Amino acid sequence: MFKRHYNIIFCITATLSLAVSLKAQPKAIGCSNSFNGFGIVYEHNLQQDNFLEVKLKTDMQEVFLGRTSFPGASASICWNYVLHKMEDKEGNLWQFFAGPGVGAGYGKDFRKDEGWFIGLQGRGGAECLFRRNISISFTVNPLLSIQFSRDRERGTVLTTWYRNGIIWALMPELSIKYSF
Repeated sequence: MFKRHYNIIFCITATLSLAVSLKAQPKAIGCSNSFNGFGIVYEHNLQQDNFLEVKLKTDMQEVFLGRTSFPGASASICWNYVLHKMEDKEGNLWQFFAGPGVGAGYGKDFRKDEGWFIGLQGRGGAECLFRRNISISFTVNPLLSIQFSRDRERGTVLTTWYRNGIIWALMPELSIKYSF
């Protein structure tokens, strides 16, 4: 019984410590849009030009192509490394970044049934941070993942590659964020 109380106290202390350390770091929130969907983006700067990005997104590509009537949904988290920074004459900051991450969601794959998918995600792009706390970025987000769908005839679960994560990877995504 006492051990459980120590675990709860440890979890509360760790959460508060993390919240205090994250509060001091710059953050940004905004939206993203591309041919294959739109979403909400949260960015959190870490030490030494690295930043973490969390994205919740609706996957609309199969709806736009008329293959299904409902969109899919996905979530991803990427750790980004700033590869190069430069400042222009107006004081705006440009940065080029890339990084690894993970993604998961539910949706219809290219010419297949819908199902759950999970996998590794890469991210690369360029971002302009304006002096007015607004940033615009262009990114590509390939997702190498496995999809789990149901075989209705046999009643079993099929495991296949989620091809939409690679097919739509080269469609650039535009994100607009507000920094605070």
